[in-house]
Amino acid sequence: MIKTFIPEALKRGRREGKKEGLQEGLQEGKKLGVQQAKTEVAGNLLQLGVDIDTIAGATGLSPDEIAKIKP
Repeated sequence: MIKTFIPEALKRGRREGKKEGLQEGLQEGKKLGVQQAKTEVAGNLLQLGVDIDTIAGATGLSPDEIAKIKP
C-alpha cells in the first residue's frame, strides 16, 4: 500500500506544482503586457505633443517613467 501511495503522491504534487507555476507565470506575463501597453501609449501620446501630466493621469505611469520614454 505505501509503495503505491508514494509515487501517486509525487505525481499529484508535480501536477499541482506545474499548475501553480503556470498560473504564476500567466499573472506575471499579464502584468508585463499591461506595463508594455502603458509605455507604448505614453510614447504615442508624447509624439502627439500631449503634456507629461496628462499622460501620467491617463496611463497611471509616473512622470519619471514617462520622462524615460521621451524621445
